[in-house]
Amino acid sequence: MAKRDRTEAAVLAEAGRLFALRGFAATSVRDIAAAAGVSVGTVVSVGGKSELFLRCMEELATADARRALGSQDDARAGLRAFVTNAPGLTERGGDLSRDYLAALLASPPSPGNAERLDAVVADLTARWADRLGLAPDDPGAALTARSFYLCFVGCVFAVACGQMTRADAVGLLLALIDDRDGTGSAGARR
Repeated sequence: MAKRDRTEAAVLAEAGRLFALRGFAATSVRDIAAAAGVSVGTVVSVGGKSELFLRCMEELATADARRALGSQDDARAGLRAFVTNAPGLTERGGDLSRDYLAALLASPPSPGNAERLDAVVADLTARWADRLGLAPDDPGAALTARSFYLCFVGCVFAVACGQMTRADAVGLLLALIDDRDGTGSAGARR
């Protein structure tokens, strides 16, 4: 790994740690530089505060989502873990989610975010295919996964904006997962 890549990785690691610990507002570029052992100019060459925050939060959210989806052997349990461990739907992630949404509205997504989201949706597609008893390449599995993901993002946004409680958002998403056949009637669980 080249020195520039190592420096960038150190800056991102420290930025992510500080943002998670202190929040966006209480973390400065100077704090990140001190923690990473580099100059403020070096931090800025990696990205400004908002850009660093977006990259760190997108990487954290993707890693958390993929880890939760893979944490259970059962598809339904993996989908439930995805919801109940999502930073935007837990106490620990409330302020970070609001700050992330504000930063996202002010800036474009970070480089590589589309690929990270595609990986999450691919994992969701595999879980939904299993949950619904479909082949992994069945278009219905992909449509269900993408629809579920958009509902999930909408719930995170509604919670961050104060339009929905965390409990209501989690309840709604878990009801979708527990819905046996996608018709809105929970019926027997798989």
